[in-house]
Amino acid sequence: MSNPNSDRTNQTRPDELMSKYNIKKDAYYSRIKFLDIQVKKDSSRKVYLTDEQVELMDALHSHIEETGKMDGFIIGNNGSLAVRESSEIEEAAQQIELENKEVKSEEPNQEQFAALVRSSAEFAAGMEIAKYTIAKQMQDNPDLLPSDLKDQVEAVKASCSPKSQSPTAIANQFLKQYNLA
Repeated sequence: MSNPNSDRTNQTRPDELMSKYNIKKDAYYSRIKFLDIQVKKDSSRKVYLTDEQVELMDALHSHIEETGKMDGFIIGNNGSLAVRESSEIEEAAQQIELENKEVKSEEPNQEQFAALVRSSAEFAAGMEIAKYTIAKQMQDNPDLLPSDLKDQVEAVKASCSPKSQSPTAIANQFLKQYNLA
């Protein structure tokens, strides 16, 4: 009766795989960890991998040679190997991105739209108040005005101010005209 641990047909040692893939220990352990392989020990307490585990390691090695990385290598739910081509992954990512855009591009409801309009109006009003305040400061202190605009401001002030009558006289004339005085 033969000992199953002595049957070398289903046992591959780590150094054999490192030699086969031309990798060092750290790369070997990184792959074992990535694949979540639980190594076995024989009766001599030497570590080995089963044929199924070696098949998985071979597939990962092929994937790494093709892509240069372990990312994108997928193991099926039942433990079977399921390697996806990078184009399939990219297509899936693009589909997800498209679906996200469709969700984001939905038109806002009436409440959202009204809130957006209100917020924009409040912002505009605030900006107009700020512009008015700055303009008033410049009007009261002409030294704040750029030199090319000082002449324009003075011309507008002159055209708006009465030439022959005082403001009081103009007001009194207005009140008389409309029988308010």
